[in-house]
Amino acid sequence: MIPPERIVAIVLAAGSSTRLGAFKPLLLWPPGSEHAVPLIVYQLRQLRAAGIAECVVVTGHRSEEVAQAIESMAPRVVWNQDYAEGKAGSVRLGVAEASHGWFLVVGVDQPRPASFYRTFLAAVEPDRQLALPTYGGKRGHPPLFHPSLRKALLGVTEDTEGMRAVVRRLLPEAQLVEVGPLSLVDLNAAADLRAVEADTVW
Repeated sequence: MIPPERIVAIVLAAGSSTRLGAFKPLLLWPPGSEHAVPLIVYQLRQLRAAGIAECVVVTGHRSEEVAQAIESMAPRVVWNQDYAEGKAGSVRLGVAEASHGWFLVVGVDQPRPASFYRTFLAAVEPDRQLALPTYGGKRGHPPLFHPSLRKALLGVTEDTEGMRAVVRRLLPEAQLVEVGPLSLVDLNAAADLRAVEADTVW
């Protein structure tokens, strides 16, 4: 088990959300709920409810709006002015801003309830360099990286496939944790949103 207080969540919220047709960080979540909040707020609440105190949010497109939405939650916020070039720059900035520990790299478009994070982290073995949640034999998100990988994450570039290159190198020895179907939720397009909007787990 990895104690949640030793983990830094790096929330990637810099993209412009062109495929979905709605700006993901400010998408109201859960869909249709009278208690819906911006997705970025939901994500931070769930991470903190799971015991992860340190969260670094990387903004880019509409950065001021995102920062304003989470201002009262007081996370660390860093702006990626080159967000249009891809996620690798956001990963580097988030890791550089983190003060310690394991790195849990969370896409803002991959909502997970606190119970998901608790289940995942409780199963991770401390000596593993990489752990991934899975469902039905399929690898999901978010990845959890050992502190020793800080330098590797600080060196990711779009030219070398970014974070995916680090994951691929470590995959043979990675710990795969069966968590359930939420491991695969990713709001890339409108169809993905429709597929999960009626779910009661949120």
